[in-house]
Amino acid sequence: MLLPSTVSPPSSSSFSSSFLLPNRRRSLRLFAIALLVLFGLTFYLYPSIFGRAYFVPATAQVNQEPASQPRVHQIHTDPSLYRTIFHTGHSTDSHREPPANLTLVLSITNDTRSWGRMTRKSQQVWTFGDYISRIRQQGLSPESVHLGILTSDLTAYGTYIDELASSTDLPFARAEIIYLPSLPCMTDSTSEGQRKDRHTTDHVKQSARRRRIARIRNFLSSHMLTPAVQHVIWLDADVYDLPAGLFSRLVELGSIPADRDIKNIVKYVDTSVHTTSTAQPTASAPKKTVSTATSAVAATGKEKTSQTSTPSAEIPAPLPIGLITLRCQDATHFDFDRNAWAGFGRRPSYPELRKLLNGVKLPGMEGWAKSLSQLIKGTTDDQIVKLDAVGGTALYIRAELLREGLVFPPYAIAGTHWGSDGEDGVETEGLCYMAEMMGWGCYTLGGQWRTLHADA
Repeated sequence: MLLPSTVSPPSSSSFSSSFLLPNRRRSLRLFAIALLVLFGLTFYLYPSIFGRAYFVPATAQVNQEPASQPRVHQIHTDPSLYRTIFHTGHSTDSHREPPANLTLVLSITNDTRSWGRMTRKSQQVWTFGDYISRIRQQGLSPESVHLGILTSDLTAYGTYIDELASSTDLPFARAEIIYLPSLPCMTDSTSEGQRKDRHTTDHVKQSARRRRIARIRNFLSSHMLTPAVQHVIWLDADVYDLPAGLFSRLVELGSIPADRDIKNIVKYVDTSVHTTSTAQPTASAPKKTVSTATSAVAATGKEKTSQTSTPSAEIPAPLPIGLITLRCQDATHFDFDRNAWAGFGRRPSYPELRKLLNGVKLPGMEGWAKSLSQLIKGTTDDQIVKLDAVGGTALYIRAELLREGLVFPPYAIAGTHWGSDGEDGVETEGLCYMAEMMGWGCYTLGGQWRTLHADA
């Protein structure tokens, strides 16, 4: 006879264990899900915690590296364009307000020889390191300075990078070295042959050279111009001496509001071309181009022949300061940069200019354009004089003009017609033509302000 098996009832302890086990697993699952959700939200809302090296490279290492060691970032996306960016210990956090009066210093070079040398009175040779020292001696706060250097030589590109990487206490917060051997549709690079053409009297060669330089300048300025930059200073690589306080003076003048009257610092020099003059414009000067200032004088029906610094009803109100330059000299020329002038007549040769400055009167001189040496005669260091064209040895440009469309014209902009080139105004000489059309003026520093240029 089969007896029914006896099944004893479960004890209370085993019942509670089997009942609680699923609940415990369920709690662990919920906890894991909550952790995953929290982790996902954190990754989405705060990516810099997980991708610091890619999202915020500047701020990630600010407190990890000594201030004297620049951080280097190289970008080689194209065989014909190399870029190396340096962030020094003076760089500000990307989340902070940019420094006031942020100034961008720009220079272009062919190679390591572009920094200049002397061949007459000495055998002095300058380097990229000397250039950096000149910027340091200007005394601007390093936090307020950015630097842009463009070269067409790959060896020079490497040399400049090594110089900055091994330097300490650099006088700027950010620097970018660019290797650009050529631009599209450019027949050749800014080679040493083109460097030799800078003093040629051959109009065709000189024009071709300056068209190339204009394009390269435009590339560098547009590439380096960030929204925070307020002032741009162009320096020739072979300008070996800058007067103390030059950068501060340029920034000071460039910071004057556009609506402020500046008659008290502008010395008026009449450069209108007299109708009685028999001098004919040369190929480098437009036949009929009248600036805002000279046209205002012409509208009165009167011609002034004397220089005066006292404003009158006949003198036009000066335009707000947009561009500033200053006299440059080398071992043999007191007006080295002949691309800066006022007036639209023939530009005198060096021998003629020397005679004019010594008080010698020459036939037709009333209608000639005036050089910086003539324009600043009798001025003080606090005064400025209006120009119709500027050179590029040392040139200040208000950054907002560049944002509004001011460029170095890569063609003769003055006197252009549809489908044909104009008569004048290539590269720096066309800047003022454009700036005045935009409502801004060009000026030179008066008095003793001057730069010194290498002779080779």
